Amino acid sequence: MQERRQPTLAPSGKEHKDYIPGQILVKFKVSTDTKAIEAIQRELHLKTIKIVSSPNLYLMKILDGSSVERTVERLRNYEEVKYSEPNYVRTTY
Repeated sequence: MQERRQPTLAPSGKEHKDYIPGQILVKFKVSTDTKAIEAIQRELHLKTIKIVSSPNLYLMKILDGSSVERTVERLRNYEEVKYSEPNYVRTTY
């Protein structure tokens, strides 16, 4: 299991997160049709930025100002969703 780091403070003193605020990745089950995906998006105020890979991995923007954490948690309640997670920023050293 991958260890999750806690947010750290950037040099400016503001919290620095290792994901892009307002964006999530959502993987829908293969059996999920477009209408079901659109209904979930409407209910949670999400908009597709792009389909990352087929089948059914979406990069989405949160439109109503909800937190990434809260939206990921809410998506766990939908049986059509295989998983959801923040849009993590990966860096190489």
